[in-house]
Amino acid sequence: MVNDLRSLLHETSDNAPHDHYDVASTIRLGNSRLRRRRATVTGACALAASAVIGSALVLGGSTDRTPPDGPTTEPVGEVLDLQDATASDLEPILRYEIELAFATTRFVDGVTEAGQALVRDATNNPNRWRSMLVDLATGAETSLPALPGPSAWLLEATDERIVYNYDNSTLQSGPTTREVGALVLDVASDTWREMRWPDLPEGTVLDRDVGPDGRMYVSINPDAEDLDTMTAEGLTGDLWSVSLTDPADVRDEGLVVGGFAIDGDHLVWSERAGGVSNQLTVRDMQTGEETSFDPQSGRHCTQTYLGLDSDRIVMSQSCGTEGGVTDDRVQVVTMTGEPVVTFRDDNIWGHVDGGGHVLIEATERGDEGEGVYFYDLATGDFVRLSTSIVRYVPPAQVAAGYLLWAEGLGTDGMFAQTIARVP
Repeated sequence: MVNDLRSLLHETSDNAPHDHYDVASTIRLGNSRLRRRRATVTGACALAASAVIGSALVLGGSTDRTPPDGPTTEPVGEVLDLQDATASDLEPILRYEIELAFATTRFVDGVTEAGQALVRDATNNPNRWRSMLVDLATGAETSLPALPGPSAWLLEATDERIVYNYDNSTLQSGPTTREVGALVLDVASDTWREMRWPDLPEGTVLDRDVGPDGRMYVSINPDAEDLDTMTAEGLTGDLWSVSLTDPADVRDEGLVVGGFAIDGDHLVWSERAGGVSNQLTVRDMQTGEETSFDPQSGRHCTQTYLGLDSDRIVMSQSCGTEGGVTDDRVQVVTMTGEPVVTFRDDNIWGHVDGGGHVLIEATERGDEGEGVYFYDLATGDFVRLSTSIVRYVPPAQVAAGYLLWAEGLGTDGMFAQTIARVP
């Protein structure tokens, strides 16, 4: 499920919305924060009928995140770059071309296990946003009850419920200290409820995700006043969990984590959020058994994302700059730390999509390599999906068997979201 990186597409205030809410301005704000987030991070962003995670933190552009001096550690195992990707032959089953200048703008939040796209029509008034499920086989639309308030991004979509993140920091560019909240749709009763947990401690939210027990897990740093103060050392947070049905049910999990991610019955966390992490720990959430290991990323690589999908741990990393070329990597390892593959190139960033794939975005390259790529964790296929990216659309996540990506259309304010089946 998603996290605080997560990728704020629709960032809105907890206060009453303005009468003339500007969708395009909201997206531009999300664009700015997404660029900053990619300068640091760990972990969650996700929908998913197949519990998966990844997240990211919002960071100030002036923060010094220079990796340590000295020779760069070479990646271990198989190493690929963007030129190793093959051309895509996937056939789209749903595609929306979107212009932000319109009064109503349609966005796809994800794809459920039942083969339905979760879609929102965003208007100039966030309290009038309309949500629906679109059957990908028939095109039939099923309207959902109106959201009771502005939401930020999707955490979970299953047959039983839909969960959106919701807190009081959404259109604010200042400190990220906030009251954590969620909007939960009970599918059986077709009603939304707003969840807040007054007993959660105050602090900076580093990450959040939904676990196999149906609880939302949140890491909170009680001391950091603003993520803009984060240094290259990164941050840690205390891990808490909350019930999505009972606002009084708040539990201290007794763990200090950096970035964290949840998929199925497993929780993985790093030493630092947005810093160098030479140790990952995997916990079986059913038995409590833990395994720790060094992923062999090297002491120069700042972890900007941590994700978990299909028993594979995915880390996006910034490992320095030489001659104006960044050493960016997306490293994939097993649950015990064995190397699977590392993608290494200039200006790339990767995350899991919940459907058994790693999505990699390449930007600001000044060559023909810009675009969105995907790596199939089951087959090892590495495919190029597009020749452009969209920074203001967060990484959406989907159920197994589907891909969802966004790409620019060459005109400012125009982009497309595409869903395709994966063999």
